[in-house]
Amino acid sequence: MSRAGAWKYSHIYEVVPRHFPDLPEQARKITESQARLKLLELYFNLVGAAQMRDVTKLFGWPGEVANRALNKLIDQDLLAKAVHTKQAGEWVCHSKTAVLRHLKKGLANFHETFFVIRISGLLP
Repeated sequence: MSRAGAWKYSHIYEVVPRHFPDLPEQARKITESQARLKLLELYFNLVGAAQMRDVTKLFGWPGEVANRALNKLIDQDLLAKAVHTKQAGEWVCHSKTAVLRHLKKGLANFHETFFVIRISGLLP
């Protein structure tokens, strides 16, 4: 933090390897595809559900690349296609297994505040 700017509150940006010199070498072992999958997994852990346009807008990936990554996570049963009861469009969310895992942890209101999703076999 720095006391710069109009509010005397500003972040100082730094080159990561200066603080973590081994990180670039460790990152070389991760493929671009693996990195995309991990980013999507973390993103859906955070938001619960989203549309393809949300993913492409946030990450700046071409639609084909984002679609391939989403489909891979769907094939791995980490994500599932979903239907939003109030908004049109194709939605992707945690798979049934992932949602149940959250529910078992006591998060019964899992994103109920802004949408309701139906996953085949999970909700009536």
